[in-house]
Amino acid sequence: MIFMALMACGVAAFAADPLVEKSDDVLSDAGRKKLHSRLDEAIDKLTADIERSPKTFDLYSRRGDQRFFRGQFTEAIQDYEKLVELRPDTEVSHWRRGIAYFYAERYKDAIGQ
Repeated sequence: MIFMALMACGVAAFAADPLVEKSDDVLSDAGRKKLHSRLDEAIDKLTADIERSPKTFDLYSRRGDQRFFRGQFTEAIQDYEKLVELRPDTEVSHWRRGIAYFYAERYKDAIGQ
């Protein structure tokens, strides 16, 4: 629930941006491109941060979330699996990975999570 609220807030922040064009509360093509561009920039920055600090749990978590928002579910799963590798105590409780499994059509993994 908290993750879904954070996701909604993150998307709402982009959508509330006066530079992001909307039509009838739906992102226009230009607004969607701007949102995708911002997510891509965040992913690129986090990738550079990971290259400098490859054992930093939080960076994989954040990049996984950005990739999830971008619709890159397989890549999000890779980040979530890496953070579980770095912090095995999160294996059972990492429900975001379960949601990403679902969207990547890995239904058995989603159920197992």
